[in-house]
Amino acid sequence: MKGISTDRICSDLASCLKQNGIDFVARYYSRTTKNPSKRLTLEEATALNQAGIALIAVYEDGPTSKSYFSNDRGKSDGKSAYAYAQDINQPSQSAIYFAVDYDATSQDIQGPIKEYFQGVFDGLKDSSTSKSIYKIGVYGSGACCDYLRKNLDFVEFSWLAESTGWLNSKTYDKWNIKQSIATTTLCGLDKTAWDSNEAQGNYGQFTIIKANNPSSTTSTTPTIIQTGLASIDSSTIDKTTDFLKASTGTVKRLVLTQTGIITTVAASIGAFIKAEPNISGIIIITAILGLTWLISLYIYIEYLLDCKRIEAASDPTKHNVT
Repeated sequence: MKGISTDRICSDLASCLKQNGIDFVARYYSRTTKNPSKRLTLEEATALNQAGIALIAVYEDGPTSKSYFSNDRGKSDGKSAYAYAQDINQPSQSAIYFAVDYDATSQDIQGPIKEYFQGVFDGLKDSSTSKSIYKIGVYGSGACCDYLRKNLDFVEFSWLAESTGWLNSKTYDKWNIKQSIATTTLCGLDKTAWDSNEAQGNYGQFTIIKANNPSSTTSTTPTIIQTGLASIDSSTIDKTTDFLKASTGTVKRLVLTQTGIITTVAASIGAFIKAEPNISGIIIITAILGLTWLISLYIYIEYLLDCKRIEAASDPTKHNVT
């Protein structure tokens, strides 16, 4: 798969990028950046997805030295990344990469950087109130990617940075994404504004909408469907479908709640019958007799009403006949 990473907004470039064979775009989540165009927006994510381009999310504030990394900073970044992903509607089980954007030593990687990623995991987990719903990836040198993938089982993806001179980067081949320096202009982005990337297998990509095929022509005019009784506007069907999709979660929760209540009541009744068989028998017999009496009363009332209806129907003075 072919992709790019950039700190420039790509909303207006989506069609051009797709025409140039770009399958995914890597964009940033950040809390402290002073460059507004670095941050991925919901509008940009939608535009890229509509063009058939997937997204990669990378969280980066300023991870360019050892001093940045600590367990507390990792927790803070994990929580910020979770909040950002929720705002973008990033789906669960896709990845957020966290950057180590310098040539870290082995001591740095095994010390504060490892602690940082443990904090990231805890921050994501705490934000989701249970198990983290986002997978974790690392962007960095070959040594950094290799160590974290091997020693932290929750780090599932690695993105090899373009700097081949960094520790063990030339020999690391277990990457999910590999970055390299751009050499040409692409869709108005000069070669300093983007980096080339290639991906293999599952690399944590995601879409927030169902991507459209940009080569197909889609009519926005509602279709009128003729039936034996009436004409139905297709937009009505679409709205109904959208409602049903949106309601799925609510219906599931309602069904589960009802099932839970019925199961609890049934279990309680069963336990009571087992504990007090004599009293239970009396209650059951009384309930059956009461139900039988109510049914008999209903039948008798219906009989009286039928008699009144027949009497009214047979007397022409009680209704208007023309």
